[in-house]
Amino acid sequence: MTSSNTSGKITLTNLLTTTPIVKLFASAASATDGGLIIIKNFSTVFASTAAAGTIAVTNQVRIYGSNSLLGNPVAVAYDSVTKNIYVAERLNAGGQVLTYSFPVGSGDFAPVNARAEAGVTSIFVLRK
Repeated sequence: MTSSNTSGKITLTNLLTTTPIVKLFASAASATDGGLIIIKNFSTVFASTAAAGTIAVTNQVRIYGSNSLLGNPVAVAYDSVTKNIYVAERLNAGGQVLTYSFPVGSGDFAPVNARAEAGVTSIFVLRK
């Protein structure tokens, strides 16, 4: 952890993050322990969180559970136009790109699309 919020680092239930969507997994070998945490109103919440502070669960939306297909999410991208979240899932099915609609609450949501991409390790959204 850092001593100043100007570095862009805060604690989120023992995680360090600089993005409003956090990917997490406990074990790289587990196909069922992954998840996503979305920080609601990120800019406001981040600005009001003290250096080395904690973001309350009430400011978080979580996608997790067996229906989510998240085991080892290694990268995440958000499309603000379509409001879709794209996840590079490394472990399940040998690698997949999972697409989720932006959730309004926490839960065990299935992706709206799962595309096989063997060995996927990164993802980004590019609009032209």
